[in-house]
Amino acid sequence: MNMNQEPFDDVNVRKAVSMVVPYQAIVDNVIYGYGANPGSPIAEGMVTHTDEFFTYPQGTVDEAKAMLAAAGYPNGFTVDLVVPQEDQARVDSATWIQSGLAQIGVTVNVNALPIAQYNELLNAMDEGGKHNLPFYIFEWYSWGNDPAFQFTWNFKCGQFTNYANMCNEELDQIIADLTLSRDPAERQELSTRGQEIVVQEEVPWIYLYAPEWIIATRSNVSGIALFNDLTLRYAFLGKD
Repeated sequence: MNMNQEPFDDVNVRKAVSMVVPYQAIVDNVIYGYGANPGSPIAEGMVTHTDEFFTYPQGTVDEAKAMLAAAGYPNGFTVDLVVPQEDQARVDSATWIQSGLAQIGVTVNVNALPIAQYNELLNAMDEGGKHNLPFYIFEWYSWGNDPAFQFTWNFKCGQFTNYANMCNEELDQIIADLTLSRDPAERQELSTRGQEIVVQEEVPWIYLYAPEWIIATRSNVSGIALFNDLTLRYAFLGKD
């Protein structure tokens, strides 16, 4: 959700929307149970992960409606949800989001575009260097199994991949400290506070799912390497 674009420039709107997304239905019906909701930008299995701040599934429709009213949208609003048409999982997720938000009077128009057009809109910026797209589904593939990596690329002020336009000075300082710290206890404390800021206080993202990757090979294939970023490497593949 773009924090610089109406109606998502109000945190009450972002929280209300987060409360009525059918998270489990998306996991069950879009990725057929092969994954789970991470509840955080620091995914489960990554050091310092916590989902303690992800309480939105426990929210009620009435609570969400009250938050919309407090933000000045007692009758809801209409918004386009932009997705790449080539990614069926995102198209299907958008349909579930559409049904969830309808409960609070929000009309979601699913706008499935060719991937090139989608990427053009996603990366478009105004003269001030802020992204323009209000509401969209995107995926983030982590090349660094570390919380500092996630915070830096997705939420640091002015970062070109910070599509939600989030900017929080405390989080930026946490990123700086987390990047340099080698003490596990300190890193856990820093990351936990960072996740609290992102998930509970600022709420730039709706967390849909972290998929499980299933890789199948023939019995005569060897050399599959899983690196510490949990990404497969194929450079060592061989065939017996």
